This record gives sequence, structure tokens and C-alpha cells, in this order.
Amino acid sequence: WIRTHLFGIGLTALIGVLAVVVAINEINLNKIVSNKAPYKTVDKPFTLKVFCEEKDLTDKIRICDEGYTLEGDLCVLRYQTNAKAEAKCPEYYHQVGNTCISNYTTAKQEDVTCNSIPAMMVGGDGNRHYTLGTIIDNKICYAKICYELPGTVRPESESECTSVELAEVSKTSRFYCNNYTDENGDCRDTTGFITKYRCDNGKLNGTKCDITENKDYYEDCPDGTTYDEECKKCLKGGA
Repeated sequence: WIRTHLFGIGLTALIGVLAVVVAINEINLNKIVSNKAPYKTVDKPFTLKVFCEEKDLTDKIRICDEGYTLEGDLCVLRYQTNAKAEAKCPEYYHQVGNTCISNYTTAKQEDVTCNSIPAMMVGGDGNRHYTLGTIIDNKICYAKICYELPGTVRPESESECTSVELAEVSKTSRFYCNNYTDENGDCRDTTGFITKYRCDNGKLNGTKCDITENKDYYEDCPDGTTYDEECKKCLKGGA
């Protein structure tokens, strides 16, 4: 009985020791689990992201529409058109009918006719001398007075005169306009039309209009690359 009783006591003590050990281990395990970071479950499988630094990437480039050239921050198109031709009077002239009339008056022209003179006139010496007609010099009429050679009945040429003296005589003048007479009777110069050119758009250059058009550029990937949405750049050799 004593032997059986001692065996029971020993078995009970062993079970108690084991229970204590299990309890201690469970406490330590709970501490370890409570110190772990929380985690979430995912519904879809994921792949490892390839870093952008490992890809062969390049930036987008500025591109202009066909015909435009990139100049600074703008796309520029330059071209020429024919200017519009207009027949106009030159400066300081105005149009009257089919003629260009000067805005300023000009002096009238003088047409001089010498009045008739007597066949014989009194010379500077107080003697009577024959006249050999008249001449006009700078709009003034002069009579040619012949100092005749001795014995000459009536000289008919200067060769028969010892000398010739000019004496101013009266004249008759007629005033007229060379080109155009206006409503007031004043004279004005005239000239023909000249062709002037103008541009509705652009800058006049001879008979052409230089036109410049500007528009914004757009950005796109260079040829042979595709846009990588993940890295926000162009991927070289992309399909």
C-alpha cells in the first residue's frame, strides 16, 4: 500500500510540473504573437515591381504640327502670299478722273509776242536808224537798231550796219498752264498712277506678304519608344 501510495504522489507532482511548464510557454508565445506587426490578406496575387531606375527611359520631346518649326516655346509657320495691288496717286497728288493732280499750284507759262515796231527808229546818237526786226531774250522783246554804213540807202542785214543796238520794245503775253488748269484757273502738275501693294495679313515685302503663324507645341514619345505609365517616361525599345 505504501509503495502504491508513494507512486501516486510522485505522478501527481510530475503532472503539476508539466502543467506549470506548459502555462509558462503559452504565456511567452502570446507575448511574441502580440509583438508582431498586423498584416492584411490580399485577394489578388502581385508581382514584384521593376524599379524605374533599371529601365531604359527617356523624356518626351516637343513636337509641332506639320509645316511648323519649333522656335523657343512656340511652333512657328512662315509663308508668303501675293500682296494686293492697287493703283493710287503718289504722295502729294490726288485723283481727278483718270489723272493724278498735284495738291499744289504751279506758275503759269508765259507766251511772249513782240509788238510791231516802226521801220525806222531814233538811235542813241539822236539820229534816225533803220530797224532789223525784233528778238526775245528772257521773255523781253528787243528791237535791233542798225547803225548803217555810209551811203547805204536802207540796210537789210547786219552786215550792212556799222553796229547793232538793242532797244527794249513792248510785248504781248499769253499765260497758260502746261498740264492742268483747275476750276480756279490755277495751274497744277499731273502725273500717272503708281501701283501700291498692301497686305490684309502679315508684313509687306515687295509684292509679297510675309505671314507668321504661332501655335503651341505638344509632347510625345520619340520614335521607337512607348510611354511607360508606371514611370511616367518613354521606354526605349518598347512594343
